[in-house]
Amino acid sequence: MDIWHYPRTQLATFILNGMDKGLLQRVSIFAPRKRGKTQFIQKDIIPMARELGVLPIYVDFWMQKDNPEGIFIKSVIDACERNEGFLNKLGKALNFKKLGFSAVGGKVEVERSQAELRADLFAVFQRLNQLGMPVLLLLDEVQHLATRKEFDSFTAALRSFVVNREDNNVKCIFTGSSREGLSRLFKDNKAPFYNSSQTQIFEELDMDFVEFELVAFKNVTGGVELDKHKALEILIKQNRAPARFVEMLKNMALNMVHDLDIGVHRYDVDRIESENHFSKTYDQLKPIEVAILKLVAANESKGLYTKAGLDKVKAFTAAPETDVTKWSVKNAVTRLKSLELIYSPERGKLEIENHDFRDYILEK
Repeated sequence: MDIWHYPRTQLATFILNGMDKGLLQRVSIFAPRKRGKTQFIQKDIIPMARELGVLPIYVDFWMQKDNPEGIFIKSVIDACERNEGFLNKLGKALNFKKLGFSAVGGKVEVERSQAELRADLFAVFQRLNQLGMPVLLLLDEVQHLATRKEFDSFTAALRSFVVNREDNNVKCIFTGSSREGLSRLFKDNKAPFYNSSQTQIFEELDMDFVEFELVAFKNVTGGVELDKHKALEILIKQNRAPARFVEMLKNMALNMVHDLDIGVHRYDVDRIESENHFSKTYDQLKPIEVAILKLVAANESKGLYTKAGLDKVKAFTAAPETDVTKWSVKNAVTRLKSLELIYSPERGKLEIENHDFRDYILEK
């Protein structure tokens, strides 16, 4: 048992009970990176799904970005092998030995042709259908499927398998860290999964989480208590990223540091790594792109393509020689969206995808 894992039992119960009663079919969950989505899926959803007699299949589309089809096939096979005892107990064992698919060192064989992969995909679909039992597909970083045209065929096949069914055996939880990417997949009326899932709010963590983690800290340090109000302030400054907060506490416990200010300074590793990553990203942007990011971060991007908006972009552009026109701004916005640095929650509005990156920009 992981004493540091803060369970979201209520949310997991809500989703899985809703699916069990036929009230939910597919759920999409968005949260920025490192907000605890994967832990929620792996430590809350998966064990509870098994208890309900549901086969959970976790697929991380970032595990092999060039081959989502192959990683889906491998993940299904891996999940069935890991759950072999569970399936045998239900009399639902699956045999994949005749399938032409194999994996080497955790990576899908790149030598396999697209036709062979597609045959394997439909064979996997067929075997899952043959189970005759509830299956829960947990599709992580699913927005990646909308990043390349060559993924469209697999995405369409996956949608057909999930949506166009005579039974209700296959349910889905889609998770993603890019609102722009998820919008391309679900919100646009030409999107592959348009209107095919219900959005579920992934609540930000607050004092309940802090108190839970401080109890864990107290247990491993033999009784050391930390100020919960100070700890909450730190969590908020960390943009409520649970892994970042817990990693800091673990390092403090390991090194017998019992002062939160010292702990943040020494062990907030994500802050240091993020700043290095943000610096590299920032330095690769064009002046007009930086100007737009600064305006978006400061909530000053409304009417960006009007004369007043173009004047603001010009004023924020460090290179005076930069040509600022409606089209150059539009191209810059398109590129920033493709880099998943900004997204559009509604027409005419732009926001920064990553809250930590937004803070970094505001401090520049």
